[in-house]
Amino acid sequence: MKTLLIDNGDSYGSVLSSMLADAFGSTPIWLHPGSAELRQFSFSGVGAVVIGAVSGEKQLPAITELLEKSLELRNVPVLAVGMGAQIVGEMCGLAGTPESLAGQGTPATVKHLGDDLFSGIPELFQVGLYQSVGLGRTEPADLQAIAWASDGSIMSFRHRTKPWWGVRFHPESIASEYGDALLVNFAALCGKERPGKTLTMRVKQVPLTAPLDALFQRLFDTEPLAFWLDSSDVRPGLSRFSFLGASTGNLRELIQGFARTGIVQISRDDAASLKLYERENIFDALNRHLLGTKLLGIQNLPFDFTGGYVGYFGYESDRQPNPEGFDGSAEPDSQWMLATRMIAVDHETETTWIMALTDENPGDQQCADSWLTYVQNLLQDQQWAPATPQGLDQENSSLQPENLGVWNRPKEQYLTDIAKCQRLISQGDSLEVCLTNTLTVPAHGEPLAAYLRLRRINPAPYSAYYRFDDLHVLCSSPERFLKIDRQGIAESKPIKGTAARSDNPRTDLEVRKTLASNPKTQAENLVVVDLLRSEMSKVSVHGSVSVPNLMHVESYATVHQLVSTVRGELRPDISAVGAARVLFPPGSMTGVPKRQTIDIIERLEPEPRGIYSGATGFLAFNGTADLNVVIRTAVIQGDHARIGAGGAIVTESVPEEEYAEILLKARAVVRAVSG
Repeated sequence: MKTLLIDNGDSYGSVLSSMLADAFGSTPIWLHPGSAELRQFSFSGVGAVVIGAVSGEKQLPAITELLEKSLELRNVPVLAVGMGAQIVGEMCGLAGTPESLAGQGTPATVKHLGDDLFSGIPELFQVGLYQSVGLGRTEPADLQAIAWASDGSIMSFRHRTKPWWGVRFHPESIASEYGDALLVNFAALCGKERPGKTLTMRVKQVPLTAPLDALFQRLFDTEPLAFWLDSSDVRPGLSRFSFLGASTGNLRELIQGFARTGIVQISRDDAASLKLYERENIFDALNRHLLGTKLLGIQNLPFDFTGGYVGYFGYESDRQPNPEGFDGSAEPDSQWMLATRMIAVDHETETTWIMALTDENPGDQQCADSWLTYVQNLLQDQQWAPATPQGLDQENSSLQPENLGVWNRPKEQYLTDIAKCQRLISQGDSLEVCLTNTLTVPAHGEPLAAYLRLRRINPAPYSAYYRFDDLHVLCSSPERFLKIDRQGIAESKPIKGTAARSDNPRTDLEVRKTLASNPKTQAENLVVVDLLRSEMSKVSVHGSVSVPNLMHVESYATVHQLVSTVRGELRPDISAVGAARVLFPPGSMTGVPKRQTIDIIERLEPEPRGIYSGATGFLAFNGTADLNVVIRTAVIQGDHARIGAGGAIVTESVPEEEYAEILLKARAVVRAVSG
């Protein structure tokens, strides 16, 4: 295990370095806090960081960046001493105060209460002080005081959720007793398994429910980060539970991925905690956060999503930074919010669970309990009525993709691109190309009102509404990308084959039969099923991949779909995020062979797809996940909405019919957004 020492080197760094070598059994890597080497330093193999003599405010940015890396990249333990402890303390909310003791070069008496950092050290011992600024007497929310001076000021602290310790004194000073023992204790702490942060989900169960639209408007409509995983089309085995919530309060957290720059950005409960991490993939970042968090209080809940992150992977999320021909999209490629307040609703039993995420902070726990009681009283006392806007009961011929907005490729170009796909298929460059187009239309009214119309016009089992500040995602997807349950069973339900429904029952039945027997749609579906079987085998126990349903017709409000089901038992060494990354982007939205066909798509489609063709849903701390494929979706920002639509191109495709299919797929979404 390597140790990294950050020290100016012009005071007592050599003594500290020697003591660390004795404690850890090897000489530490020693870097200056303002050096280019530190900025470029990789944490590979580093198991501990010690921050010694630094120059206060001048080197604060370098130390801040270092601490961010130590936690977010590797969860590396940190010990800050002297001025280093002052910087770390102030970063976490300790108010620096003028030194009330004698100050520079003065011995002081320290009293501790038995933290592991002071294991084997007497309760009272002498230390040497040098800096002229103290740490004050009041604990901030993130830090716990573990030792004090005789005047009551804080002499040592530890972070409540991160592996960070700080001592205001200098253990390397000749005036400090037990300095070597303290460093040995820190080395022992670095060798311990570090489970990361521990959170608790506080839960109240209420044997009743309320209209979800009204409930969302009442509780979460004003939250900048809000979600509604909406089983608007309840189907046995597919969509029993809905989840409404927000990322808010002290634990608010938003993780954003920007594939084109290779940056993951994490923002927490205030602007000061904004962080940038270069050269990290969104899948890696989410995996660390999920695996590094222990969640308590979720026993005996009947649903998989008991706490975690909610959001989306855009189609381009897993690309390498700046590949040739890829410019990225205007919004983040991925956004995931930590669900800190949540309502879970069981549509079969009409039961509601009120859930609030909290840490060890007593004030946060009290706030969570107050919110639980507030919502419980609201459910029991409120006279609820659906909030869904009325109207749009009849088909409005003016609200059609043909009559509204602008496609990023007009019909003539789209037909030409279909011919190009067929030519490439005939040359053996692909078996099937999922070609898409994007329609931009004016967005009228509030985005939530548009979503309420969409869920009534086109209910679907994997519907969802998300608000990421001014970005709104309105999704009525019928397609499951990947579900992983608590038994580790992974399931994907690709759709290939779409036909419009008829108001005439006899005609509608004929349409359904024709879809099931059509050789073209069967070929489209089969190609994707075999792709998914191959991808699923990469993450599943050998021999566990199966296809329990091959090319079954599922009927929705506006269309029939040809759907297959692919299942596998997840390998013990594969996480939900890891499995999602292997299968991403959804094969039904690319074609086969996958990577080669993605290259074809990038050459033909003039703009990034963005959220469309990606996946949305939840990733839970308990290892479960449920993600849809982003189709039948509008992305609203400002006064316009982007709506993607596409279809699989094969040799047998008829270009005019393919163009008619994208109009059909966009129609319900256009009606909702433009109504």
